[in-house]
Amino acid sequence: MDNDRPTSFLKVRKAKPNELLAPFGDDGQPLAITAFNSALDVLTRTPAPAPPLLAESLDVLTLLYKRTLFPPPESLSLLFSDETQTTLTNLIWTLLASPALAAKVSLLLSAALSPSTRVLADTLLSLSLELSIQQKRSIIVLTALIPSIGAKALEERVPDLLEQVIDGLKASDYAALRGKLGSAYLLAFASSSDEVSAWEARWVAPVVKGLRSNDNQTRQNITTHLLPDVLKPHPSSLLTLLNTLSGKDDVTARVALLRLARVKGLAEDYPDPYPGAKLELRPDSGKLVIPAHMVRDCAANSESAARIDAFEIVSEHPLTALPLSEAELEIVKEVLRWNISPESAEFRQHLLSGSFPHLLTRMRDSTFALQKLLSKPRPPPTASPAQIETTRAFFLWLVSFLSGQLYPGAGHSRQNSAIVLLGYLEDAGLGGGEVAKRVAKGKDIRQESRPFPFTVDIYTPALVKKLLGCLQSSYSHVQEGALRLLERFPVPLPGLESREEVTALLDTAIETHLASTRGSESSTGALLIRLVYSAYARRLGWTFGRADGAADADAEVLFISHLLELLEQRIQVAEQDLVVAAQKHPMHGLLQALQQLFSVVRLDAEGAPERLRPLVQRASGLVQRVWNATRPVLSNTPSETEGAPKLSDHEEARASFLTRNDEGAEDDDEAESSASPRHQVLLSSSWRAMREAGQLLSILVTSAFSAGAQIWPVLWQVDELEWVGQLFATWLTGIRHRGTFSVIGPAYTQVTTAISHAGDPVASMPKAWMDGHLDTIATGELSTTRRSAGLPLCVLSILVAGLRVKSPLVAPTIRLLFEIARSENSVAATHALNTLRILFLDGKLGDVLAPFVPDALVLAVSSFDSPVWTIRNSSLLLTTALLDRSFGAKRNRINRYTLRLRTSFHDFFSRSPTLVPFFLERLQRATNVSLGTANTVDVQSELFTILLLLRQVQATSESREAQAQFMPIVEACASSRVWQVREAAAAAMTGVVLPADVPSVCARLLGACDVRDQNALHGRLLAIHRLSVDLVDSFDPQMRATSCNALLERLPALLLTNPCPPTQAAFLDVVTSTIRSFDKASISASPSAGQLARRTVEFAWSYLRSFGTTPLRPGSHALGHACVRFVLAYAPGQRTETSDGARLILECPASFHAGILDELSACLPVPLPHDADQTLGPMLLRIVLDRAADQSSRIASVSLLLRLEEERSDVWKERSSSAVNISDEEWDALRKEHDQTDCVPVKEALLPFLSAMLARQLHPGPLAPSLLERLKSVLDLIAAAANENEPLDARLSAVHALRPFKPHLASLPADISLIAHRTLLALVQDDDEQVRLLAAADMDGSVLLPVKAHAALWDEMARTHTDNVLFVRWLWQMLLDNGAERGRTLSALSSSSSTGTPSVLFAVEPPNTYREPLLDVEGAHSRLLFLYSANPTSLPPPPASEIVPLLAELVRIASRPASPIDPLAAERTLLAERADRAWEIIREWGDEEPERIVEVGEDRWKQAEEDAAVVRRSLEG
Repeated sequence: MDNDRPTSFLKVRKAKPNELLAPFGDDGQPLAITAFNSALDVLTRTPAPAPPLLAESLDVLTLLYKRTLFPPPESLSLLFSDETQTTLTNLIWTLLASPALAAKVSLLLSAALSPSTRVLADTLLSLSLELSIQQKRSIIVLTALIPSIGAKALEERVPDLLEQVIDGLKASDYAALRGKLGSAYLLAFASSSDEVSAWEARWVAPVVKGLRSNDNQTRQNITTHLLPDVLKPHPSSLLTLLNTLSGKDDVTARVALLRLARVKGLAEDYPDPYPGAKLELRPDSGKLVIPAHMVRDCAANSESAARIDAFEIVSEHPLTALPLSEAELEIVKEVLRWNISPESAEFRQHLLSGSFPHLLTRMRDSTFALQKLLSKPRPPPTASPAQIETTRAFFLWLVSFLSGQLYPGAGHSRQNSAIVLLGYLEDAGLGGGEVAKRVAKGKDIRQESRPFPFTVDIYTPALVKKLLGCLQSSYSHVQEGALRLLERFPVPLPGLESREEVTALLDTAIETHLASTRGSESSTGALLIRLVYSAYARRLGWTFGRADGAADADAEVLFISHLLELLEQRIQVAEQDLVVAAQKHPMHGLLQALQQLFSVVRLDAEGAPERLRPLVQRASGLVQRVWNATRPVLSNTPSETEGAPKLSDHEEARASFLTRNDEGAEDDDEAESSASPRHQVLLSSSWRAMREAGQLLSILVTSAFSAGAQIWPVLWQVDELEWVGQLFATWLTGIRHRGTFSVIGPAYTQVTTAISHAGDPVASMPKAWMDGHLDTIATGELSTTRRSAGLPLCVLSILVAGLRVKSPLVAPTIRLLFEIARSENSVAATHALNTLRILFLDGKLGDVLAPFVPDALVLAVSSFDSPVWTIRNSSLLLTTALLDRSFGAKRNRINRYTLRLRTSFHDFFSRSPTLVPFFLERLQRATNVSLGTANTVDVQSELFTILLLLRQVQATSESREAQAQFMPIVEACASSRVWQVREAAAAAMTGVVLPADVPSVCARLLGACDVRDQNALHGRLLAIHRLSVDLVDSFDPQMRATSCNALLERLPALLLTNPCPPTQAAFLDVVTSTIRSFDKASISASPSAGQLARRTVEFAWSYLRSFGTTPLRPGSHALGHACVRFVLAYAPGQRTETSDGARLILECPASFHAGILDELSACLPVPLPHDADQTLGPMLLRIVLDRAADQSSRIASVSLLLRLEEERSDVWKERSSSAVNISDEEWDALRKEHDQTDCVPVKEALLPFLSAMLARQLHPGPLAPSLLERLKSVLDLIAAAANENEPLDARLSAVHALRPFKPHLASLPADISLIAHRTLLALVQDDDEQVRLLAAADMDGSVLLPVKAHAALWDEMARTHTDNVLFVRWLWQMLLDNGAERGRTLSALSSSSSTGTPSVLFAVEPPNTYREPLLDVEGAHSRLLFLYSANPTSLPPPPASEIVPLLAELVRIASRPASPIDPLAAERTLLAERADRAWEIIREWGDEEPERIVEVGEDRWKQAEEDAAVVRRSLEG
């Protein structure tokens, strides 16, 4: 680069301002001019020079403009000439698209803008507004232009700029840049405005609208990137925002602003306790005072963002050394209490990864500062030992609280959160152990220089027992978290001190868990073995098994050797009979255990490599034997047996063949087509074993290389590593079971990564392996089934491994794959295309493969010509991957037809200029074929691919010439004989027409419409609709009037007399989108618009009324639906959608009803018109009761009826009439239809409507018996639909059906309200989050967390049913469970052995994994205690006769020797909790009524007391 750098660059950097005018060089020009010209030459050079030189050239230009005074001297006028400004404009606009140079270009732009560069400013402004202010370049330019052109001038060009900025903040892309643009825009007005209120009027309303949106990302971006700068000149505006956001639905927005105030220092610490309830500003400081209750109330809000902000108001305090007040600690407790089992992934991530570590940081810093102050001879009065004691008391509560969340049977989310938070406490040294030195999220909460001045008791036997129980979880993150925490505990583990206990634990892991075919149980065994190894064999030197009694120094080696011997025994069984091994001696559990051991073994210890090398070699040899044993199932390699049959190329056929031979079963065809249970067991065992074997081999290699350059050569020799590479290649090319090779692929990546970073003599191995993989692809000998199986992963693994070492393999590999894909060998070409697809889909290779995207697109499109189907199919899949890589999958989904937020045409094709001529040639050829002017070949794939790509880009003036080349071809495609091609061409036209040209293009297309060519007419009308639908609202009145005149002129030919229904429908859609852009006033003021609407609506009604009386033609229904859309979009003189909807239903054939109802539902205003009850309701009811009607029409009718009723209850509370009046006979007919219909969606739609009809008849006072009977029957239906075994739609229907009853539950008869309460209790614990949130909604519409709603519902039931005997009986049922279930649990507990063999009874996944029965046990227990203590005589006696024998049975079960790992711990604990809590109620009852003891028997009572004490001790651990 130094050789290419102009000499003037260095001179300019060192020159003083007056030296810039001095002559430089032979031409005698000033130094500034010479450097300026040199920089422009570098920046416009082709090909582009190295990036560092480009960046330096931009720095030079920035420096020159910064040092040039205004007005500039005559000698420097070149810098400001119009020609120079034009050149600079093009340069800035082009280079802003480069991510690497955008920051430098932005600095240059800011420096260059001045009164002397108006051409630069005006041109860039036009380009930015043309492109769309949502694009990155436009955002940067407009932000830089505001100080130069002024905010007022920008407002004139873009009146809704702030609204567009806030709308763009929905996305995280460029959020900081958008926020900077918005704040610069508003601050410019603030500096020129004297009145704060006038300035606030500009932005408060749109900001409040953005904060009230349901999108958390928008809210977060507004408070993070926009408001901090906006509030700087007038911080009091924050209170204006908060007072505006005073509604009950504004809680989330309000707490987000409170967090902003706290983080930015705009709020003071609230007094403790704070007496007021209002937000206010301190008169002296002007800072906001936040009431503590306002933050605490957000702890159980259903919005995760509100809970996050509430917690971070405490944890993100700017003064970390400030002690937490009692109010703040209560906020933390409240948040943790209701969120320890977080349902929201967003909240879980914030709490566990950011907020809690920051809270610990603050608590550590504050206690350290307090301790430092207290250690002084004269501590200040503000420092008190009580503050430290308060913090310690909080941590004692926290440890107890977190430990209590690990009870057996707790939800995985609850357990995971508790384990992670306990881990943070242990890492911080609060337990007295070594302080961890790792850093979490950029903030070190574990600095040894600032320890906590106290400890809390974390290492307890009870916690160890609970963590061991967590190892049995079926969730890997819970298992691994519990293991990591246990490994940090002091050894021997509390409660597990004796060798006998540890040996029993090890035996349970090997004999029970590792022998299980269930993945979670074998994982449990592997983790237990690792725990015993790391805690006892490695740290204490204990030996186990056959090695017992050996020297302590050999404990680790002997431990691993014992596991290897066990694995070898199981491999021997598999080598003899794979079916027997799969059923009784699976290998994958021991392979998992060895993975765990070799991942934590200390290879850097003295003498460890030499001692461990035999173990590594033995383990790798066993991996080879696992492959040999499972190969007959997983790989279709040629059999060594003479005359062996050739099987199908899939593992199911091979496994079925082996099990058939073992069973002597049927013929080949039947064996290959049906999978018996033995077949499934064999296949599952084989692929699991091979998957774990591949991961074990990867760990053996990678752990050696991670130990250091001096260690790995001892463990692995070069030829052995070559063998490892060949073995992985054999697996990935031979195995076609996706579950196997998808795991072996990443394992291969880890191996090649480790080797690539090792240096000589092994660093060159991956290149040799790559050559072998490419040779395999080129030969085409392997099958292409399963998308080439693991073959693409071979190439991907090596390329990913080379990223960190900047391997040169990428370019030659991609080019060779391109070459193979173009070869005559169809199998090899298919492999190459499949491999390219996998490579381009991988995000890690995105940047390095970006330059190859154009060539890959050319290859993919060219391959569509292949006569081989597999090549065409693979090319299509590759094309999809390339489009996703170029535009992003999300962009493909969201912005398919819109003209906003797209990649610009220029940005895309400037990176690949060769694509333009190629696409033009291919598109022209495909168009000729589609129009019938060329030989027929299969061009549909390439045609749709190019059109799909064009609809993803946005036309810009920079590429006007290229876009103009595409325009006639795309327009010709719109005349294709194929409907789908015409639709694709219409969408593609939006990518080649500038937004400013849309009116003229639409006018030209409309003028070219001719009914003599219906295909061309249809395509042009589709294009007009696509072009105008996104921008018609932005047309000025003159443009709209012109559009209406043109449509009115063509109305007779294209609609009234046109014989083709599809083109009539297309024209109607164009008219509809145009009319919808007018409001009521403007359409009345526009004669052309009014006449167009009247004539069109006359045609629409005429056509709909005559439908069915004339012969139907193709497209008649499409035209009818277009007529419906227009009628509902416009009514002469007024908007009366409900009246027209009723007329349409009445006068149109039944085949249109579904379309009418869909359109009506989409366009109905809120609130509904007052004529809805007289017009639409009866029509809808008629359709619902008509069994001959279309089912979709009936469902839509019920939904609209329910909406009408909901609108009545919300909007027309003062009206005596209802939106939908039905008679008793009609209600009975609806109920009968619900019971008898076979259409489940109709049944689910009817249930909420039936309940709404009943709820409106409820009133204070006695209810009629007939109404009560109906009410009970409907609530029974709702309860049945809410059952956890019912489908999700049924449970959602139950939630909506219960909603209208919520305000009346307290006034209903006890037996009826109890049904509703029980149903709600089930729904707030539903397995689906949507059901839970809907059920947790309060009567006023605010939503609590389901867990908080669950507790509130229990309290409401206790208040409502104080004297309800039915309620008491139900509570006992909830507490004790039903007898049959309890009997099965007792039977399983009694029959389980001391080794803890799992029971089949509990192997079935429950239908509801969210519900935790213990919460209901606690709820029933506390309410029964309250009821019996308040009024024991009026309630039925507790079932003491059930509890006494249950306690005795539990004591008998508990007396048996138990393993530390109890697979039935959840069932045992739950049953013990039921019995213990029931006995507590009985004991209290007996104290109140001593004669009851006599009824039970004093001896039995005394024995029950002793049994209950035993059960209680067992629960306490």
